[in-house]
Amino acid sequence: MPPAKLLGSVALSFLLALQAEAVDRPNILYVCTDQQFAETMSCTGNPCAKTSAIDQIAKRGMRFANAYCASPVCSPSRGSMFTGLFPHQHGVTVNNTRIDAGLSEICLARLLDRKGYECAYAGKWHLPGGAMTKTDLKQHPYRILAGPSDERVSDTCAQFLAEERDRPFFLVASYMNPHDICLWAMDRPKGYQKYPVPQAPTEDCPPLPENFGVSGDEPSVLREFYMARHVEQKSFNRERWRQYLHAYYWMLETVDSDIGRLLDALETGDLDKNTLIVFSSDHGDGLGTHDPNREFQIRPLRSRRRSRATVRPGGGSGRNEQPGPPSQVRRNPERAPPSPGQVVPGNERQNVPAPPCSSRIGGKNGLLRRLPAALRQQHHRARPCALLDAALLARFELA
Repeated sequence: MPPAKLLGSVALSFLLALQAEAVDRPNILYVCTDQQFAETMSCTGNPCAKTSAIDQIAKRGMRFANAYCASPVCSPSRGSMFTGLFPHQHGVTVNNTRIDAGLSEICLARLLDRKGYECAYAGKWHLPGGAMTKTDLKQHPYRILAGPSDERVSDTCAQFLAEERDRPFFLVASYMNPHDICLWAMDRPKGYQKYPVPQAPTEDCPPLPENFGVSGDEPSVLREFYMARHVEQKSFNRERWRQYLHAYYWMLETVDSDIGRLLDALETGDLDKNTLIVFSSDHGDGLGTHDPNREFQIRPLRSRRRSRATVRPGGGSGRNEQPGPPSQVRRNPERAPPSPGQVVPGNERQNVPAPPCSSRIGGKNGLLRRLPAALRQQHHRARPCALLDAALLARFELA
């Protein structure tokens, strides 16, 4: 089974502790989108995606092509991202739930705060509500910059980056889109982050995936249960699904443009040279496969659990293309985008070092052996592989 994509809070804190005497400890920028499938980036060979800002992060860093999230639902996955534990361990198994209060000591912000980092958060939280409350801040000591508004996320993060400071920062930029596709599917444009999606003729919309439609061996009870929750989908036909894909990719371009403004602010302040950038998403989207459109599903299809993970060390972004406004019309490409679960030839692995669970981390003389016994036990029980293990080893050459 492929390793779950869990943000390695314990390993991250420990590796940073090893650098406690270093003058140039790195800043950390964690950029997160919502409901973005792993192959919906143009750097993966998807002809329907136009993601110049995200592509530049991948170009200068490591892209984890086989990364999986811990859950296909927002809150459980986000709980794992900020604790390093699986959903059944941190207590968030459904949406709108708070992380177990007894886990405060291992939450990412608290660990980094103890290491001298200034921790700030902008955007969607969803553990349990969309924005943090005073109760949440007791467990997660962030400085709150903005609530769940993508435009405000980039603006407030830019202001934060422009401030003078005498210590490194850990900044989370948590964007909502392309999650607004759920509102589009329910014909609820009032809640959109951006202006309404431009209309496009069906023939100009992305083609349907090869595995579109209901599987022949799917038990009918599953479809009945799903449709009872999402009645709006009963009227979906092939044309509506292609319009869905058009809207999804348009929302993806809007959030990529917002991320581009964030990266510009990082470079303007000359902070990119000493900032580790991590880009990921909480979970993926079905994109018309097997005929469901929402992120919730009672069977774990790969598309819902696949989310992209990209890590870029400091040293300049090398961006050579400025992100532009989203396309007004999504033209039908010559070939279909990759279906969820399909590996694009030539993109199986991209600048990925040795597996993070190698002996240099968990072996006889590995880094985890130097963790306190209680944390080491927690680490091995919960997540023997972590996204940031390999990234930070590469950044600091600690192998």
